[in-house]
Amino acid sequence: MDEGGSYEIAEVMIRTDGFGCRYCLYNNTFVPCCNLNMVLEYSIGKGCEQWAESGKQRFYSGEYYEEHIDKYLAIGVFENPDDEDALCNYLTELLNRPMVKIAALADPLKSMIFKRTIMRFIYSVLDRVRFDFQKAQTVQNRIREALTWTPKRISHGWQGMVKDATENFGDYGFPGNFYKRLFSEGENARDPKMWETMCLDWNRALMNKLKKVKEDATEQSKKNFETQWSNNQKNIESYLDATGTSQEQFRQCWNMMNGLWTTFDFERLLKQVKLQMVYPEISEIVGIMGRKSNDNGEDWMALKQGSTQQFEHAIHSDIYGVTTGHDLGSLLPSELALFMDDKTENVFIQKYLSDQLQVFRYKSEIMNPERSLNKKPAARRGPMIICLDTSGSMDGKPQKISQSLVIKAVDVAMKEKRQCFLIAFSVSIKPIDVLKECQNIIGVLQKSPTGNTNATQMLDATFKLLESNPEYINADVLWVTDFVMNLVSEDRLEKMQTLRSEGTRFYGLRIGLNQHQWEPYFDQIKTIGYVDSQVY
Repeated sequence: MDEGGSYEIAEVMIRTDGFGCRYCLYNNTFVPCCNLNMVLEYSIGKGCEQWAESGKQRFYSGEYYEEHIDKYLAIGVFENPDDEDALCNYLTELLNRPMVKIAALADPLKSMIFKRTIMRFIYSVLDRVRFDFQKAQTVQNRIREALTWTPKRISHGWQGMVKDATENFGDYGFPGNFYKRLFSEGENARDPKMWETMCLDWNRALMNKLKKVKEDATEQSKKNFETQWSNNQKNIESYLDATGTSQEQFRQCWNMMNGLWTTFDFERLLKQVKLQMVYPEISEIVGIMGRKSNDNGEDWMALKQGSTQQFEHAIHSDIYGVTTGHDLGSLLPSELALFMDDKTENVFIQKYLSDQLQVFRYKSEIMNPERSLNKKPAARRGPMIICLDTSGSMDGKPQKISQSLVIKAVDVAMKEKRQCFLIAFSVSIKPIDVLKECQNIIGVLQKSPTGNTNATQMLDATFKLLESNPEYINADVLWVTDFVMNLVSEDRLEKMQTLRSEGTRFYGLRIGLNQHQWEPYFDQIKTIGYVDSQVY
């Protein structure tokens, strides 16, 4: 650093004056570098906040992009939420092409094809950057830990840190050679201010690397996406025209195909969807997994009218009692006597100043008519939780009926933007977030039913899921089973009843005509009494 010169490190401007005093630019103002800790905390902290807030959404989570895609399909305009994100920049350029707007927004069918295809592309990009994103979290922790180093530790350990940062982030703007020369001088090696600026540069290089990885992943995937979308449009529309498949049936099947069209997979799924016409109980039970009329989450207005009883202070009204205060017009005679006696006058003045004088309490009672319009909060819906029996007794037609129901439930959850979880219970129990892991649902549904029905483990998994979020209290829990299972322990049955009283609803779809003792513990159970000779 030359006297009177300046240089930029990690987006913080450092300069020296003619006397060698160091200053840094913070919020457009040069402040003494003795306050560099404040600058560092601001920069690193802000970076971590943005990373935790937007990184999880933009670098790792598809829900962030899906929200903006849905908005685009609704209004036909895509506003770039982040011009520093390569994926957002590409989406902005793509979705504002006139021909793309025509192809994606022409009708509901085209919109369905477009959304699932582009979400497949988005998730492919996110899968490519996921490892780097997770690794960056470890690096961020190392930077934060390094900020706590003492001067002694810095002087003994800077070589390893600088070497590691240079090897991993030298290509992304980290000035490794500069810091090697700087810290080679004994005085600088123990200077915490220099160490802090090094950490700032390290953090900036980390962010640069994440951006570059995202940019490369987007570039590598976008050509394949545009080709895939074009093929999907052509092949799907020609198939539907030739077969006369309804849009309702297509949508249910298409939801499960993860944006990748094949005639074979579609027709296999279509067979399962058509079971809903043979067994209307499937649609009926999914349909009743709703709530009150304000289930859409909107607050509603209520008219309140009647009369209110109002008490007002009034000197010439009824005496209501005795209280404390400083109203001289309502003094008790005993308090007035204090004032009249020279020996107790000071006591009176003290009680007056502290509002401790004893005074009569006067009240007038007035009845006022009241009419008001109040906003009441909506009864928020919890998630749909589908507990799917995958034991050996569900093999054959029961399994196919179950698959059809899950497909229907996924369709409803997507339309209503409602959380939906699938718990397959026999041997192993693990809730699956259907909307986030839709591509994994097919694999679960296609597994051959095996083992015995473990209702205890399934209920425990359900209870744990319901307790994981306070908003899940209004959940709709659906059992899809033949009910070939015994009742669970009394404490679990009591917990089911407690949850029902608090707002959770339990529904059942009984496949077959097996007798059971579960009826009192459910809000409603529908039955599909099938015969093995039916075509399915």
